[in-house]
Amino acid sequence: MKKISFAFACLGILLGLAATRPSHAQNNFHSYVSMHGTGVACTADAPCGDLGLAVQATVSQGVVSCVDGDPNSIVGFTIGKTLTIDCPGALAASWFLTINGAGIVVTLRNLTISSFGIGGNGGNPGIGIDFQNGAALFVEHCVIENFQSAPGIGINFAPTSGSAKLHVTDSVIKNSGIPGGGGGIFVVPGAGASARVVIERTQLENNSNGIFANASSGLALIDVKDSTIANSSIDGVFAFTTGSIASIVLDHSVSLHNGGKGIQAKGTGAYVTLIASTVAWNAIGLTAITGGLILSYQNNLIAGNPSPGTSPVSLSLQ
Repeated sequence: MKKISFAFACLGILLGLAATRPSHAQNNFHSYVSMHGTGVACTADAPCGDLGLAVQATVSQGVVSCVDGDPNSIVGFTIGKTLTIDCPGALAASWFLTINGAGIVVTLRNLTISSFGIGGNGGNPGIGIDFQNGAALFVEHCVIENFQSAPGIGINFAPTSGSAKLHVTDSVIKNSGIPGGGGGIFVVPGAGASARVVIERTQLENNSNGIFANASSGLALIDVKDSTIANSSIDGVFAFTTGSIASIVLDHSVSLHNGGKGIQAKGTGAYVTLIASTVAWNAIGLTAITGGLILSYQNNLIAGNPSPGTSPVSLSLQ
């Protein structure tokens, strides 16, 4: 009887220790973060105060929600699993995010991602969202701003292998870039990789470059619809290649008030196609050089550019 009592006493002690040990939950399907959060479990009853901690606490294919306010996420973190971060009605801010995981699908919704005007110290690489590896990234209803230390890029979509997709909708990307480079969205697939990008109902304003595709190593296919690229200090839309195909289609979109070219295609295999779009009040309207082509379905408005630049190749509407 004494042995049984002793065994139960030991069990009670072990259970008590387990109950009092801080929980670093790693198996939440739905985690929560709050500006007032102090917990480490990141549950609805005990939200954590750090977005990166909530990401760590959430299983693959899970969801992280912001309860209120501005979580204390003022450093960068990496997402290496399929995940959705959704913060409706709250300001969630981070210096930068890295997406890096084979085959993962990441959704970022209702986020403000900002460098807070702070330079490259503290590990900030000067990139808002740095996509290095994965199957797909969805950026929905987000604001990405103020990345002005080198390389100065809002979204850097640079898959290193395979075929990856980027879909940006209803977002604002602004105030990013450095003198002579950087900008809003850069699409730079690695050797043998392909990047398929859709940008819808999105504003890219006051960046160094608006949209830049570099297909020198891999394939870059970009469709831009119902969007505005404006007030870039360099170029609004730039397709560049020395190897593969860089194709950008502007459909019912606008490139205007840019300090360089409204549209530029450079290199054999670089194409920009205009469909019912406006290119106006840029220093130079259109530029196609070293084999690049700008194609027009003849239903565009190209006017008001002090230097019109290259005449586009006319296509017939079907």
